[in-house]
Amino acid sequence: MHEAAQTPEDTGGGGEQQGRPSAERDQGPLIALAALTLLAACGESTSDRALSGGAIGAGVGAAGAAATGHSVLGGAAIGGAVGAGTGAATSKK
Repeated sequence: MHEAAQTPEDTGGGGEQQGRPSAERDQGPLIALAALTLLAACGESTSDRALSGGAIGAGVGAAGAAATGHSVLGGAAIGGAVGAGTGAATSKK
């Protein structure tokens, strides 16, 4: 009674992450940055834009990190910081 040797496909191994090609996984941070840039100027005052940019950035960062298999908290922290900075640096016009 010999058992057949398992291949990487049988054990879930292999280079790809659960059905996602690597090029698709690598686009998460780029998409997050584009969304953050488009949405960072929401608000009337500088502090409004910093707060809304930080909140949007944290959400986008967490989602991007989760989609790419990275730390969700780390993604939220980085996205929030970048969003707040971008929101504060934009003008109402």
